[in-house]
Amino acid sequence: MPDGDPRDETEYWALLFKAAFTGLVVAGVVWLVTG
Repeated sequence: MPDGDPRDETEYWALLFKAAFTGLVVAGVVWLVTG
């Protein structure tokens, strides 16, 4: 990721946020199912 290019950094944070959100959803579903 080259410095000085805000677009790359935004995409990186968007991917990180999506991964964290997906992890939370999966964890929530597993928690509900296993109860």
